[in-house]
Amino acid sequence: MSILRVIEKAIVLYGPVFLANAVPVVAKGKLPMDFNKTFIDGRRIFGKSKTIEGFISGIIAGVILGVIISIIKGDITCIAIAFISSTGGLIGDTVGAFIKRRLRMVEGSPAPILDQLDFVLGATLLLTVMGVNVEFKVFIIAVISSLVLHVLTNRIAYILKLKNVPW
Repeated sequence: MSILRVIEKAIVLYGPVFLANAVPVVAKGKLPMDFNKTFIDGRRIFGKSKTIEGFISGIIAGVILGVIISIIKGDITCIAIAFISSTGGLIGDTVGAFIKRRLRMVEGSPAPILDQLDFVLGATLLLTVMGVNVEFKVFIIAVISSLVLHVLTNRIAYILKLKNVPW
């Protein structure tokens, strides 16, 4: 498989989740996913930044990108793939927040690697469970892209005052 084909597959599988992961920063929201509840350790389950509105808006944005990709490629399955990828990625991001709270990390503090890969791993896991073939080369492109783009987009969001911290 040529490198251009690998990149194309990475865009189809992971483009929606990259967008889905970014949209909640802009959409924000008021209704926390954990309903302000605490876990057995006395800390919030996910934290205030994980909201139902952000989760839903992220999935919607990912699916819209899936529709666009579907039109470009002439393949309607891209919409289902976008839904699965976006949902899995946002679940992965939420699991990452859960882990950070259990590690007693202050909300908003950086967790290198976890912050960059939780959504990619969540998307990959759900895509695989749902029977989508995620080739290793495509996965590696997504991981490398995430490591670079996550840092870059967070800095841009910080400069635009969409985030309080540059990570």
